[in-house]
Amino acid sequence: MAQTRREILAAAAALGASAAFARAAHAAGHSLWRENRRMYPQGVASGDPDSHSVLLWTRRPYPDGHGPAHL
Repeated sequence: MAQTRREILAAAAALGASAAFARAAHAAGHSLWRENRRMYPQGVASGDPDSHSVLLWTRRPYPDGHGPAHL
């Protein structure tokens, strides 16, 4: 089963687009942002997934144990 020039060009374009996307996705991961685990010591929980959504929740303790916390 021989391939046509059109099929070869389409495959080459798809391969090039995949390589470009992979490079862009890799570069996006080099962020200067770092998480601050002291603010949310219990982490984040998730649940109730379905095909369109998921619930996420966390707990932010008061800084001194008594007053309001700023998010």
